[in-house]
Amino acid sequence: MEVYAADIEGKMQRFFGWLSEKDRRRYAAVEAAKLGHGGVEYIARVLACDPKTIRQGIHELEDEEDAAAGRIRKKGGTPTARSRAADPGSESPSTVAAHVQGGVALLGLFCWVVGEAYHTRSIPRASQTRKWCSWSP
Repeated sequence: MEVYAADIEGKMQRFFGWLSEKDRRRYAAVEAAKLGHGGVEYIARVLACDPKTIRQGIHELEDEEDAAAGRIRKKGGTPTARSRAADPGSESPSTVAAHVQGGVALLGLFCWVVGEAYHTRSIPRASQTRKWCSWSP
């Protein structure tokens, strides 16, 4: 088995980083297949991926149909706050209520801390119970 030059390995790694998860598996599988015996382990080392991932890509390339057609997961895994805000129905009412209650509690605590620091010119102690914030839910 021949190995690639260092500059080619660098270009492969860079290109590999631009691909989706599905395309990464398949690209690594094609590169490993080109090298023959020992190619899976070598490509796994070069591209810093698991040999099982490359073997899965080889099986996908051997299948007649594309089982993952139209299913590409975006980097980051979880939806962004912006996409959750764009879809107001994405969170249940109980989840929204919990967020609101948590926000109210935090705002009340913040008002108390700021008020105590303002009135006493020091960090508030637990024994100080004066509340000055007029905001209420």
